[in-house]
Amino acid sequence: MLDIEIRGGAEDLAILAKRLKETGDKGLRKELLSGLQRAAKPAKAAVRASVLSELPHRGGLADLIGGSLKVTLNTRSAGRNPGVRIWSKDSHDISKLNKGELRHPVFGNRKNWVAQVIKAGIFTDPIEQRAPQMRQEMGQVMRTVAAKIEAGH
Repeated sequence: MLDIEIRGGAEDLAILAKRLKETGDKGLRKELLSGLQRAAKPAKAAVRASVLSELPHRGGLADLIGGSLKVTLNTRSAGRNPGVRIWSKDSHDISKLNKGELRHPVFGNRKNWVAQVIKAGIFTDPIEQRAPQMRQEMGQVMRTVAAKIEAGH
């Protein structure tokens, strides 16, 4: 399992979530969470594109992992760690792949395995590259919701 959290603005999100809870406005809470998800969604596609382009194509490994890869977005507006979490749990060792370590059978022969070095960061790099833009968009969503709370929605 690989787990990445975008932390910038978590304190502000916690304060905003507390204010939302006080107002009891479920519509604004839904607007906040869907806006956070919308800001992070391009990272999911970027991770999949990175896997498809960076893993070896010979033997179909890129298609195999890219086709089965499930990248999940979770948003939390309450609790100790509010924020957006991007994670993936797959039958392949995603953490090792992300470190640049690939182990596979030679031409499908499961009795003969080799270690191959691949580009490190195929999962984390696309997310980290988009993190500043995601933080900016998430901040805008939070400011919009905060303004609606102040205005009495």
